[in-house]
Amino acid sequence: MPAVALEIKQDATTDSQQLYVRFGTFRDLRNATKLLGGVHQSGLPDKRIKAGKINRKKLYRVQLGPIASANEAEQLLEKVVRLRFTSAQLINDEPDS
Repeated sequence: MPAVALEIKQDATTDSQQLYVRFGTFRDLRNATKLLGGVHQSGLPDKRIKAGKINRKKLYRVQLGPIASANEAEQLLEKVVRLRFTSAQLINDEPDS
């Protein structure tokens, strides 16, 4: 498998943001929860569902992280892509409070 290029999606980045791998976005929390449960046995670390809004519509994003380094991010993204989440991407996001 070819190496995955590290392209980090950046919205309005702040100093407090960290790297995450996003591999699912849903309008229905049940679907996000189902995906999260489905990858539970895969050995993927630090999974979370992050709620947000786009165009006034609530979305639930399934993410891994925060990720400590660019090297770790690249390895984790490649693992997620091998699990057939081919639209997975690296993002900068606020950590959970």
